[in-house]
Amino acid sequence: MRSLSLLAMLLIGACSDPPSSMDAAVDAATDSAPPDSLPPIEPTEPTPVAAPAPPELGPCRTGWRAVMGPDFMECDPWPEGGQEVCGPDEAHFPGEAGCRRIGDACPVDGVPRDLPPDAIHVRAGATDGDGTIGAPFGTIAEALAIVGSDAVIGLAVGTYPEESFIRDPSLTIVGACTDTVIGPVGGTAFFAFGGTLTLRNMRIREATGGVIARDGVVNLDSIIFEDLTDSAVSTGGDASVVGQDLLVRRAGGDGVFLGGGQAVFDRFVLEDIRGHALTAVRAELHASSIAIDVVAGLSAVFVSAVSATVTVEGAVMTSDPLAMLIATDSSVHVADAVLSAPPGSSPSEDQVTVLALDASELELQRVVLTRPTGLAIGVGGTGSTAMMRDVVVREMVGEGHGIEIGDGAQADLGRVWVDHAGRNAMLFYGAGTTAVAQDLHVLSSQPDSTGRWGRGIGVQTGADLTADRVLLEEHHEVSLVVASIGTRAAFTDLTIRDTRERPCGASGCPTGGIGMGAYLGGSAQVERFHIEHNALLGFQVATGGILELADGVVSHNPIGVNIQSVEYDIQLLTDRVEYRDNGQNLDSTELFVPAPATL
Repeated sequence: MRSLSLLAMLLIGACSDPPSSMDAAVDAATDSAPPDSLPPIEPTEPTPVAAPAPPELGPCRTGWRAVMGPDFMECDPWPEGGQEVCGPDEAHFPGEAGCRRIGDACPVDGVPRDLPPDAIHVRAGATDGDGTIGAPFGTIAEALAIVGSDAVIGLAVGTYPEESFIRDPSLTIVGACTDTVIGPVGGTAFFAFGGTLTLRNMRIREATGGVIARDGVVNLDSIIFEDLTDSAVSTGGDASVVGQDLLVRRAGGDGVFLGGGQAVFDRFVLEDIRGHALTAVRAELHASSIAIDVVAGLSAVFVSAVSATVTVEGAVMTSDPLAMLIATDSSVHVADAVLSAPPGSSPSEDQVTVLALDASELELQRVVLTRPTGLAIGVGGTGSTAMMRDVVVREMVGEGHGIEIGDGAQADLGRVWVDHAGRNAMLFYGAGTTAVAQDLHVLSSQPDSTGRWGRGIGVQTGADLTADRVLLEEHHEVSLVVASIGTRAAFTDLTIRDTRERPCGASGCPTGGIGMGAYLGGSAQVERFHIEHNALLGFQVATGGILELADGVVSHNPIGVNIQSVEYDIQLLTDRVEYRDNGQNLDSTELFVPAPATL
């Protein structure tokens, strides 16, 4: 069995159809098969099934709009007209009314405002200056040569093609506005090696890199980074970066690369990043009110975390196809995030949107993924954990999977909504994998291009799932599969309805239409349930599977229960169970048996 990591975190396989003897219903059961009708059952009034609660995406963050969708309330980070297209000096931050200028408006005389009396003044191209406002220096280097502790350097409007190396204990460099341009072609604008450096009100353009911090503290306020060949912000050592009102537009490397230390960003827009938008390696990163717009490309990554701690809150992320958030041996928390690909986006079986591997801790709260492709959310590996609350995956592109937990990972899911996935909406697999879930809506998975698959939930190869309040609706082939020796699943308040046939029947494949099945030694217990209107049958037990039912209704199916085990104890299916309005309640014909997903 291959794992998430070996498959580039994608679990997609072809269905193994049963031997030809199962390709169609056999006319009659064998002599040793179980009886074709249920034993007399005392009249019972099953307990009503509790419906799952929908996701709770509010209360919305300040500035985000509460919008009532078709199924539940959502939070829109943009005003009613959507995100605005901004000018070269502007950005539209999530939760704000529209575009606004980064930093101050340019003063008429081009000189920064509100500087202290002892500030050192610089105007590009000036000569024979002494650093006063009336006789400014012509270069940043001249100012750096005379600075003392707690110095302030004011840069007038102009272009400064310089690299600056900062080692002073405390230094502030202020531009007049974003028409103050730092542009060392082929170099990096600022290197910080200690102390505290504050940069404010400027544009860093057409450089190799923006700011590199190796130690100390760097404060960034109202900075535009654009047309860089490498990264806008990089750290190493024990550096600390704090930034607000930042715009990175067109960077050939990462937007931010943390190679150590820590960073906190608030109000941050990144557009057209050719590397990763945010990377943290052995570092701590916190980003809020952040918008990331990445051009098309399979290498696009929103957040890459390696042995790091990352928190992203109030985020809007867009790309085609929907880009990745990948964590390895890291702790990643994402809250109040809207991740989407545009309508008509590109399908790719190799793409993953959210991935946590190798003892990572993933926490998702109030997160909406629209039009992901390949795999929307995957968590794998011993020691990896996932906590998901109020998570929505919808309108998947192509034939991928919605959520996968496997290879020994642990998961806790609550108020999760998966609508219109591909081959499998949710899959739990592998020895040691355990998950608990409450309030799951798993809806309308679609067959692949061959007309196969389109399943709801799969639990297999030794995984253990306990789930309360689950709705599966309008899947294909089979809505819920529990398969393989050592696999265990327990459901309370389970509703399965309208499982459809696979559309591959014209080519001779078994079409299915099964509500739930236990196979290959897998064991499932279901208490309080309603299984109805499935195209072929409600429950199926075959190839050594074990199914126990209590307190529920099996109704309006051509077959209520299909049992393909001679010695199966039918009493396991009759504890306060009402069979009504089925074509027949019990069948022992060798019908199509779905195979576990192939990894």
